[in-house]
Parts: sequence; structure tokens; C-alpha cells
Amino acid sequence: MTTTLVGRASRFVVTCKRNDASRQRRKLTKREEVREVERARIERKAQADLDAKRRPPAPRTAPMSEREATERVEEAYIELAEASEVLRERKARARGSEEWDASVGYKAHDDVADALRAFEMARMRCVETRLERGLCLYTEVKGDGDWKTLDAFNWRYGAGLEGENARCLEFMLPAACKANAVRAVAEICAVALEGGKTGPIELSQKVIKQAVKKLDDADEFDLLSDEEADGLAALRAR
Repeated sequence: MTTTLVGRASRFVVTCKRNDASRQRRKLTKREEVREVERARIERKAQADLDAKRRPPAPRTAPMSEREATERVEEAYIELAEASEVLRERKARARGSEEWDASVGYKAHDDVADALRAFEMARMRCVETRLERGLCLYTEVKGDGDWKTLDAFNWRYGAGLEGENARCLEFMLPAACKANAVRAVAEICAVALEGGKTGPIELSQKVIKQAVKKLDDADEFDLLSDEEADGLAALRAR
């Protein structure tokens, strides 16, 4: 009987030691996981700070009137047309050259790649000037003279209408709605509907409802242009 009790006690002590060791390993593992999460957080913050420092400035100061903003939009579209023509010509020249290989395409033609980059930058500048016109209309309604470029909403110039830049519209639209800047709302919505390379920008239902309500109110008093009314219809369909 005594031997049995001693044996059981011995096994109990061994089991307790194993449990203690297991708990200690779990604690160490948990601490390491916490450290890893913290290291990742610090790295993300450092990268975000670095990206903010590298954020390219606006190409020009903010337009201070609708007329000035519209002139910039028109200039941007002229530059886009010119860039498109250059790209078309270089593609045609590449296809007619002795080096042309249909299986490779334009990849072997650096001049085409350069023209394509110039075209994409010109296309993006059209988007940016239209959004800048939207912010100009927004500021005119507010009447505080606080003319803004897009980086006031964390826009990254030249980066395209995807990713973080697409999210900027989620901040611009509520601000314009709150200020009752109907034409600014219409301009920003038109850009979102036209979208970028992947199609229309996906806006949250909350933001869409705000914009539709604001444009609906204006439409009741026949304050929308035909183009703006078409944009309202497209918004309702989303």
C-alpha cells in the first residue's frame, strides 16, 4: 500500500513538473507573439512615416476659382490627347519595324514603354485636375478661402485612382455633402463612376446614399446639368 502511494505521488510530481514546463513554454510563446506583433506595428509605422516623407507634392498650387480650375482640366485633356497620339504613332512604328515580333509585342520597344508611361501620367492628371476642380467648388461654397490641393485628403499625386487614392474619395464626398457643395459632389461622383484601370471606384453604400440625397435635392429644383443628372442616375443604379 505504501509503495503504491509513493508511486502515485511520484507520478503526480512528475505530472506537475510537466504541466509547469508546458505553461512556461506557452508563456514564452505568447510573449514572443506579442513582441512580433509589436515589431510589425513599429515597422508599419516606420514605413508609413517614410512614405509620407516621400509623398510627391502637388504639381501646382490649388486653383482659386472655378475658371482657373476648368482651364487646368482643359489643358490636361489636351495633353492627354497629345500623349495618346504619340503612343499610337510609336506603336505603329514598332509594328512596322524589322525588329517586330508579335509573340513579344511592345515589350522590346523602350520608346513605346516611355510613351505609355507618359500617357498614363497624362490620364491621371486629367483625373486630378477634375478632383481639384471639385475641391475648388467645395471651397467656394464654404467661402473661407481655404483653397486645397488633393493632398489635404492624403491623395498621392501620380499614383493612380486605385488603392489609397480611391479611399480619398470616401473622405472628399462627405465633406462636400456637409458643405452642401452640390456641384463638387457631382464632380467627385463623376470621377468615381468613370473610375480607373479596373473600372468604377467602389464607394461605400453610406457615402453613395449621402451623395444621392444631395443630388436628388438639387435635381428637384432643376439645378443639375444633363451630365450631372446622368451621373445621379448611374449612382442610383449602384
